[in-house]
Amino acid sequence: MITNRLIDQAFSDLRSACGGVREDYFGLLHLEQEHKVPREKALNQIAFGGNDYGLDGFHFDEQRRNLYLFQFKLSDSHTQFKGSMQRLIENGLERIFVAPNKDDMKNQVLLQLRSCLLDSRAMIDQICFRFVFTGDPEEAERSKVLDKLREDLENKKYLVDQFFGERKMNYPCEEANLSAEEIAEIYRNMEGRGLSHVYCQACSEEMKPEQARKSSTGLIMCRPCCMCNDTDATQAEIDQALEKDLPGYLASFNHQ
Repeated sequence: MITNRLIDQAFSDLRSACGGVREDYFGLLHLEQEHKVPREKALNQIAFGGNDYGLDGFHFDEQRRNLYLFQFKLSDSHTQFKGSMQRLIENGLERIFVAPNKDDMKNQVLLQLRSCLLDSRAMIDQICFRFVFTGDPEEAERSKVLDKLREDLENKKYLVDQFFGERKMNYPCEEANLSAEEIAEIYRNMEGRGLSHVYCQACSEEMKPEQARKSSTGLIMCRPCCMCNDTDATQAEIDQALEKDLPGYLASFNHQ
């Protein structure tokens, strides 16, 4: 768990070398705890200071072949994402994927990300945007403002396609799988409550933890709901996911 004490300690230990503000170290601890990134490596994957074009951090998971692009807010208010999402939409994605040399004063994390993209271009299958904060993910999921910004973000997919060429990326992320640690935590919570299944926070359907996905705002969802909310999947693809993951759901729905 990321506590204020851990953030304060990291800020105190590293600010003279890395600079930035206290909130930046929330992102550092997230990479360390949630993605098991060693500190020495994580320090090169976090934006310390400004001029970051809306990118607060990144991580490439070689096993899952996912490139995660993060925005971190040490706040319980999802409205804090509005300004940084706008920067990412208006200029950030272009700086990352198309025109990295236009600004010599850009944050060093963008140079590190560009190096990662060039080195791992053939291995990246999915671009996953993650918006991490300390508030209620369900409230963020219901926000019409953030929903419109996510739509604008998805409309910039052509910039990603320009970089990857003929290789089609899932964008922002079709399969936001939970980590082994997250699945284990769900099982511990289920055992403590005497439950045999976990429930999708979007549609309330039962599912096994291994079937769960994490939405861009942190909600635990079934795969069909995640596809509806976070991808441009077709209705046929969503129906296939329903038939596979929630057998009988479509039949009962159509019967009604």
